[in-house]
Amino acid sequence: IPVEVPTKEGVVTNFTIFQTVTTEKVDGINSVITGVTYNSSKSIYPDFQFCYASATQVRANHNIRINIADKNGTHTPARFGLNVEQAKEAGITLDIFNKLFSYCEWIASRNDQLVEVIPDEIPIDSENKKGVMTGTGFAVNNKGYFVTNEHVVQNCSSIGVVVNDKTYAGEVYHKDSDLDIAIIKTSANLTKSYIKFAPEVKTGQSVTSLGFPLVFDLGTDIKVTTGIISSMNGYKGNKANFHFTAAIQPGNSGGPLVDNFNRLVGISTASLIDENIQNVNFAIKSSTLQTYLAKHRISFEVSNSDTTIDVPTIVEESKEHVRLVFCEVK
Repeated sequence: IPVEVPTKEGVVTNFTIFQTVTTEKVDGINSVITGVTYNSSKSIYPDFQFCYASATQVRANHNIRINIADKNGTHTPARFGLNVEQAKEAGITLDIFNKLFSYCEWIASRNDQLVEVIPDEIPIDSENKKGVMTGTGFAVNNKGYFVTNEHVVQNCSSIGVVVNDKTYAGEVYHKDSDLDIAIIKTSANLTKSYIKFAPEVKTGQSVTSLGFPLVFDLGTDIKVTTGIISSMNGYKGNKANFHFTAAIQPGNSGGPLVDNFNRLVGISTASLIDENIQNVNFAIKSSTLQTYLAKHRISFEVSNSDTTIDVPTIVEESKEHVRLVFCEVK
């Protein structure tokens, strides 16, 4: 029988129901728990759902918790990612982690296929260079979260993400100037795909840079360059960054660096410029971004794909989730 709770200041009306599934046959996992949160006893559908696993591995006298996925309203569940080091710490393999999603028990609805209405196009004047800066961003899930550099958005009065030559409104959701990371929140249906993370990154591996450099001179088509990771340390030994050789230009900031499987390994952030220096560029490590996203409970996915993709195919696949970012300067 529904219990009606009075709505007034100081009264909490939301509540969460937990459902546990035992996983005796899954090595390293005790159970998978799905939490279903309702705004009030009158709600006919959960406002938020989340799913996590309880590992047999113990840390600080508690079983390690492994986030699997979450679900906002009637949207499709968005899966979290796990890299090799995190899986090892939790006492499981990546194959086991990928199987855990099937144990999540979501409450379904006839309205699950509903999508948000794309916001109206905003009037950013891309023809007038004065007062407009550009950068690159990329989607990390299907909820409308794009990643770029903090320095791309730090002085913006308005932000736009370009889709099919139209610019749609975005807002800064979180940013960190020390890491040079910013999260832009847009409508969830601005992109049909999103980038997936590489489980590991190594010195010497090939990388492909994607972005929108010098758009006022080179146009708004996506641009691509290739190179390698030269060192796993950035400028003056910065361990949150690495050094790579793929050429980048103004406007590449915030763009993804991907491996031969089209998995994210880093974010273009800066270049060392001197007449005697060539192709000394720096990227934020994907592991640094994973930690930042997890801190702010933004879902992402790690890919274990072992199918090599050629560069033209990488470019074609990336056009959907790598976007030009416009910033109207204050």
